[in-house]
Order: sequence, then structure tokens, then C-alpha cells
Amino acid sequence: MALFIHFSLSILFGLLVNIVSFLVYLSPMTTFYRIFKRKSTQGFQSIPYSVALFSAKLYLYYAFLKQNGIMLITINSFGILIESLYLIIYMIYATRDSKVYMII
Repeated sequence: MALFIHFSLSILFGLLVNIVSFLVYLSPMTTFYRIFKRKSTQGFQSIPYSVALFSAKLYLYYAFLKQNGIMLITINSFGILIESLYLIIYMIYATRDSKVYMII
């Protein structure tokens, strides 16, 4: 019985963490809407989004090494997708200097 309760709580907390992480990945959506609307990056930097993409890739690698890492795989795959889209939008509207800095 105790094993069943432990298993249920771990799934419940895993789902809760995935939902919160999903919302954290979507939090810069208003910033990128503003960038898209004004057609300019307005001095925003790409470093936080590059770091978040790198972090999601590292966690995805870790999830593939771990057994039963399906929740890690799902949220970090979503994170890689979202952060890649953010960086693509940033690259479209960034100045030439910002693009060079981001690529370096």
C-alpha cells in the first residue's frame, strides 16, 4: 500500500512540475509578441534564451540516460522547441551586430 501511495505522489508531483515548467517556458511570450509587433528587438539580449536552450538540451540528454525519464523527455523537448522558436524570432528582428554576437 505504501508503495502505491509513493508511486501516485511521484506521478502527481511530476505532472505538477511539468505544468509549471511548461508555463515557465511560455513566460517570455509577451516579450516576443512585443518584438514581433514592433519589428525590433528593442535592446533585448539573446543570452537568456540561448542558456535556456542549452539547459533544456542537457536535461534531455540526462533524461535519455535515466530510466523512466519520460516526464523529463516531454518537458525538455517542449523547451527545446519553444526556445528555438524564440531564438529564430530574435534572429529575424535583431540588428546585424546582435546577430553576429549571438552566433559567436
